[in-house]
Amino acid sequence: SDPNDPNSLPNASFPGLAHRWGFDEDGGAGTTLIDSVGGADGVIEDVGPNDGIVGNGVVTLAGGPKDQSDFVRLPANLMSPLADASIETWVTQHSTQNWSRVFSFGSSTENVMHMSFTRGADINLNELRWNLAGAGAANITFQDFGGSPTNPIDQQVHWVVTIDDDGGAAGETHLSIFKDGRLVAEGDTNNDLSQTNDADFFLGRSQWGDNTANASWDEFRIYDGVMDPLAVQVSRALGPDEYPGASDFVITDITYDSASQTAAITWNSTPGAFYTIFVSEDGEAWGDIEDAYPSQGDTTTYDSIDAAGERLLIRVGVSE
Repeated sequence: SDPNDPNSLPNASFPGLAHRWGFDEDGGAGTTLIDSVGGADGVIEDVGPNDGIVGNGVVTLAGGPKDQSDFVRLPANLMSPLADASIETWVTQHSTQNWSRVFSFGSSTENVMHMSFTRGADINLNELRWNLAGAGAANITFQDFGGSPTNPIDQQVHWVVTIDDDGGAAGETHLSIFKDGRLVAEGDTNNDLSQTNDADFFLGRSQWGDNTANASWDEFRIYDGVMDPLAVQVSRALGPDEYPGASDFVITDITYDSASQTAAITWNSTPGAFYTIFVSEDGEAWGDIEDAYPSQGDTTTYDSIDAAGERLLIRVGVSE
């Protein structure tokens, strides 16, 4: 970049956000975990006495033996339709559990991609593995990346795994792993997401008999595309409560009907939200003409605003 030309500064490349679980619910086993972007809601699965709960913006698993410990299940077929993808999460390990997982998707030990908090119960070791059975598959494993300890106890870590379908040196799939914004491992494989039978997608649970994680997830995201290194750093800086690429809250269109002397406004909105519409003739005295107008989805339009006067100013705010 040219330090004298702000327009030459590099821009982060954010792919489309396909799924986002913000864990804003409250409850225990059986609680639905809303995907606010893609509608692929997950659930806390009830397994035994070691409970999973969600509250205060995080989902937490007590962890322990697999057959006694609740876990998070996300829907099937989230990854296999994608050519390129990025997985992003903010996660905190509370105690080491034997081979416990940050995430795992697949259908068996021979058809799986997983990231572990530890290898065995060693806090200084971890693993990302992608096993695929069948012609052309080339299993790939990364171990002990991200420093020691790899996932410190009670310390949040930002992990991103990118899967670039043809980004390898000879056109293979290229995997990159980022911890707290820094590239910590990368490599190439002939594996493709389309070859993966992702009937299962777990947070905290293994396809093997390993322990379930004792950990908290602040957010979990899947992107339809590859985040570049700058995008990873920007997203980490934004944190788990603000997703990159989200539009600023602005009025995007205003139209005037001279026959009826009415105006209509359109703004980018949040599904499920309510809005207050204010009008003024002088910019000083404002009155609301609607105090709980429901969102129509990603964009909302409010029409039939009286615009018979010489001047009309319009504002939109989120209803309290």
